[in-house]
Amino acid sequence: MRLKFKEKHVTVQPMDLEFFTSPFTGHQLKRFQVTVSVTEQQLSVFEDELDYVKVYGITEVDGDGTGIRKYKISNTSYSYSNNSDGRMYFFTISEEENVKIDRLLIKDIELTPYEYEETLSDDAIIINAKVIVTKDIADRIEGLNENEEKYFTVIREGINENPIKMRFGLNIWSEHEDGSIKYRLVIVEDKYDTEDDVRRPLNYPEAQNIRSLTLYHKSYIELLADLFVDKGLLTKEEIEGLKEKAKVEKNKNLRYIYQVVDVDKESL
Repeated sequence: MRLKFKEKHVTVQPMDLEFFTSPFTGHQLKRFQVTVSVTEQQLSVFEDELDYVKVYGITEVDGDGTGIRKYKISNTSYSYSNNSDGRMYFFTISEEENVKIDRLLIKDIELTPYEYEETLSDDAIIINAKVIVTKDIADRIEGLNENEEKYFTVIREGINENPIKMRFGLNIWSEHEDGSIKYRLVIVEDKYDTEDDVRRPLNYPEAQNIRSLTLYHKSYIELLADLFVDKGLLTKEEIEGLKEKAKVEKNKNLRYIYQVVDVDKESL
């Protein structure tokens, strides 16, 4: 087997081959051990290459140098050789997938992301997707946000047809001159939310800050309303009428908390 370490091709013999199930597609992927002998003169260059592949991964290539598949490297260690002035490096190599989405189905909403990424957090799938939608579709997305049942079914066509239960994280959106709306959706698998989970939520610290500001303004407005009644500027009935109207308007305006100028100019 030939592996590409940055620009250098290294021939290795896989050992202890095993297969594991991809958490994203359900496909069977390879994992194995390799050893690489490095002389003292090659150490500096090899360690630079090693730092590179730890970040960008290793590519398996054919005889012509064409990439076949990608791997990530882990469990790096080395030992000194008794018979030479170099080192023997040991690695675990795990196959990676190039995950590509065809369509994203969120309950009964069909979306075609123009940017898409899946990551894993404690065995839970986290989706980051950018989509361009019409106002009608945006209203349906917001409807899911407003639903008392926060979980919904998601199917990732082109990756895995099996439905999984997920919820929204922190979604941001932007409206554009042509009437289109861009969303950056964060979608979190339900197993991320365990009863004894003490991790900070994916929308920390925004949610904490919003909650604090909301409680402050709620107290301020209630005191102001009482003052208006005491001074005879409004009646209690008028205040109660305003409160009922505010409840209706609240859901309509909630989405504007997460509006930005342009989703594509916001960092993930």
